[in-house]
Amino acid sequence: MPNQSCTPDEANQFDVGEEVLLCFGHENNRQMLARELQPDYHVSTADSIPSESEFALCIVDEPGLEQCHEELQAVRTASEPIIRPCLLVTSSDVQRIAPSVWEVVDDVITTPISMAELRPRIESLLRLYRLSVDYGERRQLEQVASILSHDLRNPLSVAQGNLEFAREDGDDEYLKRTARALERIEDLLGDVLTLVRQDYSASDFDLVSVDTLARETWDDFDSGESKLVVDIDGQCSVRANRSALMELFTNLFRNAKDHNERPVTVTIGVLADGFYVADDGNGIPEAKRERIFESGFSTQSDGTGLGLSIVEQVADAHDWTVSVTESDTGGARFEVTDVFFEQPDSESAGTDGGS
Repeated sequence: MPNQSCTPDEANQFDVGEEVLLCFGHENNRQMLARELQPDYHVSTADSIPSESEFALCIVDEPGLEQCHEELQAVRTASEPIIRPCLLVTSSDVQRIAPSVWEVVDDVITTPISMAELRPRIESLLRLYRLSVDYGERRQLEQVASILSHDLRNPLSVAQGNLEFAREDGDDEYLKRTARALERIEDLLGDVLTLVRQDYSASDFDLVSVDTLARETWDDFDSGESKLVVDIDGQCSVRANRSALMELFTNLFRNAKDHNERPVTVTIGVLADGFYVADDGNGIPEAKRERIFESGFSTQSDGTGLGLSIVEQVADAHDWTVSVTESDTGGARFEVTDVFFEQPDSESAGTDGGS
């Protein structure tokens, strides 16, 4: 373990918000390394990878890696495109490390180690983390810029053209077309803002009643002549961000309404590990289901193509999985799975977990 601490002029070079997680099977070594790193890093220690962990770097020993291998794999997959690197501290010969280890480990350092050797490894891996965060933010900004620059042009051109015709002819129909184009711009801007605000933490989560929130969302939704059926018996509560779950329901309701010319019946029910939102409309062709959650993809020429992308992002933020299939009536059925239901206690049962 470390036998040399860093010098004062090397300290405090790092963002204190970047968590370095020590997941060691050997407790003494974990405590020793934590003491060495704490003057310069935000250090946390654990026997396993916490489900809500958002560390910038994980340092493990061999027993810790054996215990946390699957959890590290899950974190790596869930964090993409952000990279949360892992550094393995080992007494083994690097050449003899099993190939499977490199699925979750980005660098290896052998014992005995010194801080003079460990620090550059930590620096390098934290730079990798920061670069991946920057890349993710740039990719999101590029996505928003692309949507705004491309998708706003058409409705703006329609609005401008019809206003010119209205001025020349005084025909109200041109004003109606202008109004529809402006409504589409409003929808697009609303969807883009929702998309870029998908950033939640566990502190934002409350115990929320699925059936109650679905009904509230429907009441606020411009459903026209469409109807909602809630096929849920008893209390069905999940730990979720309330406003985000409303966004999920709103976009699924809007998808059902906008993609069917006639009024539809939307049904919400429970699954063994989640819930579903189904309609009795035209359904989604099987060939298009693989792309349905892609940002910008729409089966309608005037759709923003962002609604179902928002649904997927909300699900991802809660570690849920969303998929689409055919409903019993031939319409679309969206299933949200990997959901853990909780029973509200007597004090919170009447509050719906909202704020």
